[in-house]
Amino acid sequence: MAYQSPKKYRGHFSNTGFLFPAIMAFLSWSYVEGVSAWGEMTSATRFCEINNYFTTYIAGFVNTLTNLAYVYLGVCGMSNSKQHPITNSTSIRLCYMSLLVVGACSTIFHSNVKYFAQILDQGSILLPTSTILYASFSFTLAPLPRLLLASGLSLGSAILVSYHAIYHSQKIFGNVFLALVFIIVARCMVLLSRVTDDKVKREMRSLVLFGGVLFVVGSVAFNVDRNYCAQLRAMREVVGIPLGFMLEMHGWWHIGSGLGVYYFIVLIEYLRIYIGTSGAEITLKWKSALLLPRLEVQDTKTK
Repeated sequence: MAYQSPKKYRGHFSNTGFLFPAIMAFLSWSYVEGVSAWGEMTSATRFCEINNYFTTYIAGFVNTLTNLAYVYLGVCGMSNSKQHPITNSTSIRLCYMSLLVVGACSTIFHSNVKYFAQILDQGSILLPTSTILYASFSFTLAPLPRLLLASGLSLGSAILVSYHAIYHSQKIFGNVFLALVFIIVARCMVLLSRVTDDKVKREMRSLVLFGGVLFVVGSVAFNVDRNYCAQLRAMREVVGIPLGFMLEMHGWWHIGSGLGVYYFIVLIEYLRIYIGTSGAEITLKWKSALLLPRLEVQDTKTK
């Protein structure tokens, strides 16, 4: 993405008066672009963040820092899932683990903005997508169809990432990703139709709603970052550091998409246990919209 000068917007934002009164000036430090310790940035994709202003080793500071959201959500999910011994779902743990992989690959990319790291970053998003898709189907399939599904998803992802790396087929890659997301949502709706308990169905629909809204909000932030870079940079120059961090839209994409994926993994886990596990008593622990949902599972045969 070509750089757009924020100069024509700077006066507008600095004269509005409502953003930063003079009394807040002592909280503001200027953005000063630095030099990367990793050499030339070869990525074909750039985001609207001033590079290396924090350290020469991190190109996009906020974009790198917000990857901790993926790591935190993955660790929380894996920890909660391990507490369900009677379900013993390796596929669900892989779903949560995939968030860790996304966080690691995205951190590498936003640190150096190299092309190989871009492919790692973009390719890694297929991992949670594929594992969630597999988890939503596998528990209703016989062993052979499960193996074929896993093999097909693995091979298809490898081919797509390889093709994307060679030809930089952003449109094809994006369309395949959206198609997989659509299949996951459609599969969830089919599974939800098999839930007969009204309370459980309400809880599952709440997970769909929260997860969907958070993912959409993250997607909006992603597109704002891509399409309104000059305006965002102008506002950040006015407000400075650290309040300018709030205007790093790609960072909000990391947080929104991570939370959205987490909610859908919890939903798939809930559906798998409710539909596919006999003798299990499931409780959704979700005291507030500000807290992460988690499942508690008990073996009714031992009560």
